[in-house]
Amino acid sequence: MTNSIAESRNAPACIVCGSSSLVDVGDIAAADLVRGYRKRFGLDVSGHFSGTAKLSEMHCRACDLRFFSPIITGNESFYRALASLAWYYMAEKPEFAIARRFVKTADSVLEVGAGRGAFAAYCGRQYVGLEFNPEAVAQARCFDANVIVEPLEKHALAHPASYDVCCAFQVLEHVADPKQFVASMAAATRPGGRVIVSVPNEAGLPGGTINDFLNLPPHHVTRWNDRSLGALATAAGLSLEAFESEKVAVYHHGWYLAVELCKLLAPHLMARPGNRVRLGFTDYALWRALWLLGRSGALILRPLLERTDRLRGRGHTVLAVMRKGEPTTPA
Repeated sequence: MTNSIAESRNAPACIVCGSSSLVDVGDIAAADLVRGYRKRFGLDVSGHFSGTAKLSEMHCRACDLRFFSPIITGNESFYRALASLAWYYMAEKPEFAIARRFVKTADSVLEVGAGRGAFAAYCGRQYVGLEFNPEAVAQARCFDANVIVEPLEKHALAHPASYDVCCAFQVLEHVADPKQFVASMAAATRPGGRVIVSVPNEAGLPGGTINDFLNLPPHHVTRWNDRSLGALATAAGLSLEAFESEKVAVYHHGWYLAVELCKLLAPHLMARPGNRVRLGFTDYALWRALWLLGRSGALILRPLLERTDRLRGRGHTVLAVMRKGEPTTPA
């Protein structure tokens, strides 16, 4: 992550394309978010929602972005608590291998929200990671990854047009102003260089999953697909080079089967606007049972799942590769 300051604001216009063509498609009670985080992770997030009774899910009809209003992001203590969970910072992500195809060995690379600097292993010697969690930075240094505590905006001002590639994996959905965030990434990228971002794919597993609290405020405040990422590239003055939608990863096979079981046996437990959280005893127990069944089924069906094309493009992540324009040649 890159910002330790929690933010709360209402957005009268789309936070990416600026359109006023916003629709309130459903609400989430702040009390349900507090209950959910406590139930699933033992975290108390009540302080983030002081004075806020509900959050509205806004849908921009112009660019297809979805975001929650007011925009309430996690603070440093929230991310410090999450970082104590062993699985929070993954050493290997499928999007790393995808992104590596667009990074040359000699490229200078800036990673924003670097965590423990796992992506450094995919880069050459010219790697810099930015991270605001001091504990993650300390762990990165143990692995000789050059990760420092510095805000993106400050780093971009000090190092304008300095990097061949600027990337952020699973970070954009955490920030209150994604347009400014990507614009700052672009400012640190040389003309002709690449800006690469990966986010949870609303058209994949995250879009259909109920009680997915880490995909809700104060953790994630925006929800993305190809169309909204394309609009973001345009808004930040970048051209879109490629989209890559991840196949369902092996460690997500159980998740995939659980969503399919919900779709088949309990469609009311499929996530949709206005139906993101179900904490009633019966619904919650059924949801957990289907998740356990999906996890068990994944172990049995793993050889079949690894071969099927049904999982292609339906995984957790979509990755966008954007280009910064070449400098103009004087006449």
